Amino acid sequence: MRAKQERIKQERIKQIDDEIEQTDDYIKHLQIKINDLLYEKSTLSIQLNEHKIKGQTVKGKKLKPIFDLSDKNAMKVNLFNDTRTTPIMDEFYHSDKLFLIFMNMYHLNHKRISLVVTKGQIDVNYTLTMTDLKKSRSTSLSNYVLNNKNDRMYPLFLELLNLPSEKLISGNQLQFQKPCLLGGQTFSDQTGFGSEYHGIDLVYQKEYGETTKFLIVGIIVE
Repeated sequence: MRAKQERIKQERIKQIDDEIEQTDDYIKHLQIKINDLLYEKSTLSIQLNEHKIKGQTVKGKKLKPIFDLSDKNAMKVNLFNDTRTTPIMDEFYHSDKLFLIFMNMYHLNHKRISLVVTKGQIDVNYTLTMTDLKKSRSTSLSNYVLNNKNDRMYPLFLELLNLPSEKLISGNQLQFQKPCLLGGQTFSDQTGFGSEYHGIDLVYQKEYGETTKFLIVGIIVE
């Protein structure tokens, strides 16, 4: 009798293991389906949005799609906590390079992710800073929980986590659905503070801490 009960329990354990395996396969199937739908949604949104991949306009200027990126038109740098970023942003701003790549910034799905930056500006109610990027470097996004919209990194991390996981293949260049605004100081941002008036009209004003605006437009999977 005891042996029979043990056999029944063992058979039930095997059934449970089989059910778990089937359920896990089904969950993986659903995740792939969700990623496919998110990718389709992202693609359609880009096409409908003014920041569509081809013919994007930012402040009246065309924004180069990330797919135009090449070794010839891109500047590559590594960011660390002690990196002086003003020389970097000043060099990029005054160069003929179209893209600035911050190498190996984050980890996502066991892949290293580099950020792609270009020159431009959009109207949003937030601006990431170079300090934000330096502090967030090496974040493992697989463990990041999007539960605080007040987190300064939320807009960027939201774009990263919305990228379809099946597209995270080494060498792929992926465009964000919505670029993230980045403020970076150039040397000209560190001089010329104050206001200038013509009569009673304010014709020029520059405050301490002002930054030149750039856009984080996507990633490269390393």
